[in-house]
This record gives sequence, C-alpha cells and structure tokens, in this order.
Amino acid sequence: MKTGVIVYMAGDEPQGFCPEIKNVPAMLDFKADRVAWISRHSGYHDIHDADFALSAKGMDRIICLMGEFTDTGHVSLTGRALRLRG
Repeated sequence: MKTGVIVYMAGDEPQGFCPEIKNVPAMLDFKADRVAWISRHSGYHDIHDADFALSAKGMDRIICLMGEFTDTGHVSLTGRALRLRG
C-alpha cells in the first residue's frame, strides 16, 4: 500500500521557498511515498485537488497534515494526522 501525504501550509511562504527540497517525509512517523503541498502561492489549490492527484498516482492511503512556516523559513508540522482514505 502506497502512502501519500498532503501538507496544508498556513501563512505566507518565505522568500525562495521550494517545497521539493524540504524533507517532510523524514519528519513523519510513517513512510510517505509522495508529498503534495497546499499553500497560498504554490502547490495544489485545495485538499480535494491534492487528494485526486495523489490517488491518480496510485496512492492507496492518503494522510493530511497541517503545517506552518517558522520565522527561520522552515516547515513545522502541527496537530495530528487526518487520514482521508485507506
């Protein structure tokens, strides 16, 4: 079973932020095969859009997480994981 993670980011992205270089899977307690970002200026438009894209790429289990940008420009995961499917 492949696992996809949607990270819903609160706040504005720091200057020069590139979601591909952030190592979110290393921050998780489980293995993620793909990560989708939702933020104000990049990534997917909403959770449904990201969910559809991940399921189309073969993800059977999809988890949604809330994150925020810290003052130093890093990603901090907040709250609990919400399982959307699988």
